[in-house]
Amino acid sequence: MPDLRAYLEAQAELGEELIFFDEPFTLEIPKSVPKKVSPSQRPTPPPSIEPRAVPPHKLVSSIQTASVAKPKWEALQASVPESAPLEKIASENELKEMVRKNALYAKSEEIIWGFGVQKPELMFVFESPRENLTADSFWASAAGEMLVKMFAGLGLDAKQSYVTFFHKKMAAKKITPLVALELRKMLVRETEWIQPQKIIFWGESLFRLITKNAELFETVGGTAFDFEGTPSVSLIDPYEMLQNTKLKKITWKEHLPRSGFFPALS
Repeated sequence: MPDLRAYLEAQAELGEELIFFDEPFTLEIPKSVPKKVSPSQRPTPPPSIEPRAVPPHKLVSSIQTASVAKPKWEALQASVPESAPLEKIASENELKEMVRKNALYAKSEEIIWGFGVQKPELMFVFESPRENLTADSFWASAAGEMLVKMFAGLGLDAKQSYVTFFHKKMAAKKITPLVALELRKMLVRETEWIQPQKIIFWGESLFRLITKNAELFETVGGTAFDFEGTPSVSLIDPYEMLQNTKLKKITWKEHLPRSGFFPALS
């Protein structure tokens, strides 16, 4: 051992910073080392200090007191004051005057009006027109002809229904909940004047705006509900059915029977 110690001290004196042994250890020696360092003179390593955990008091407090955001529709609906009851529409001219006076249509050059008979068995409501439609052009279109065939299979004449639009002009962008709330009020007054026995709302998007229901449309489509006192149902948009025959089968075999409106399918 004295020989080994002398060898190590000699290496340190020659300026060697690292000395390797056969065992897996490494000895680090500073550049300036006293000639002799006794074990008692070696510095004692500082006691290990455990990191102090910061109590999450402030973080927890801010989460607990943070307000929870309400669904967008509910917040907008609550911010719109209830208006006084309005007089019922008594004629087509009064209906058109009511629509034109609304701020949503004040600058509209083209309003697409509903068409059909009053007090029909069925009232068809589309979200918005896809073109400048009239009764003749609609029933001659692919969607119109498909509806005629569909309801003929139910023993009904689709052309004896009343067809209207939730938004009475071609929509350039998606209808917002606040706009939908105003459109809904006008549709209520139009429905009171038309007095249909049942209403069919066409399309999932319109279904969301009318019912505020977030369930899977394929599952709840065809489920009967009440729209301001009128039995109603939502079905897949005819334009979508024309693009996908699978949707026709879902409408005929699942949604229409689910409504309970059509005895021919019971």
